[in-house]
Amino acid sequence: MNYYLYKLKFDTAVHFGPSFSAGALYSSENHFCADTLFSALCHTALALGGRDMLAELCRQAEEGNILLSDSMPWMGETFYLPKPFITAKTDRTVTITGRKAAKKLKWIPADDLDAFFDYIYGGDPYEAEKALAQFGISTGTTKVRITPGEDALPYQVGLYYFKEDAGLWFLAGCETDLLADDLQTLVEGLSFGGIGGKVSSGYGKFHIEDLIYLNEPFDTFTERLFSALKDASAKRQLLLSTSLPSEDELTDLLPDSEYMLTRRAGFIQSGACAQENRRKVTQLFLSAGSVLPKRFKAVLYEVGKIEEHPVYRLSAPLFLGVRP
Repeated sequence: MNYYLYKLKFDTAVHFGPSFSAGALYSSENHFCADTLFSALCHTALALGGRDMLAELCRQAEEGNILLSDSMPWMGETFYLPKPFITAKTDRTVTITGRKAAKKLKWIPADDLDAFFDYIYGGDPYEAEKALAQFGISTGTTKVRITPGEDALPYQVGLYYFKEDAGLWFLAGCETDLLADDLQTLVEGLSFGGIGGKVSSGYGKFHIEDLIYLNEPFDTFTERLFSALKDASAKRQLLLSTSLPSEDELTDLLPDSEYMLTRRAGFIQSGACAQENRRKVTQLFLSAGSVLPKRFKAVLYEVGKIEEHPVYRLSAPLFLGVRP
């Protein structure tokens, strides 16, 4: 497997609606999940290469030849990972300030991952206060929905603006160089249209700040990241992709896992049913940051169907093997 790091810089505000909220339009997260990325890539494939390109993308994903992580923040020279959902196995006392900071913490610097797990298993306390970071600003804007023959209806849209020195990154695994080239073409195409909600209003546009081939690491960070991505034998696997294993694998994994569940829902974004607001099937996925005893395989779930084509939600996870 070839691994790639995509570093994205956003040129506009973004709207990543939280799927757990019925009012997802009114607020915005500061990152998008792997299934959202795959859905956006599917739309791009359909636009660039038609149904044949879309079908090939889905086939490769279902066979596990393309793996995607959730997006994660970067700021300055620091890349962040989701804070692991794992209970400390230590009796060490933590200050009230440290405990409050730990509760607020959603992301940890990638270079801190070993120190975090060392603390979990009895090492020195992890300084959560120093890891807290603000990547941008949450705000909102008022828009007006105009329907012929009806009164104008104002509504709020939640937005997130990244700081000048911040953005998002994600990891991709591709089985072949050709797949990697195709993925780059799709991500570049997606950058012009935008990712997330309300892209028709100009939100979610980005450019690729950097694209790193991790199989040829060149510094400590890329060496450790590539090593952890390859380490499938580690007894603790940090999930980087909001995803869901098959029923058989799920039964085997959950007893020895520490995890959080997140709701994945939404509407079918297709011109064929744009006026119907047809919903996708709702599922509960394991959140990125869950810690599992081993890795699981990709699954492509059918979550809707229209006359033109089926609608899929991808679960193609990437993991970091952790050896505290």
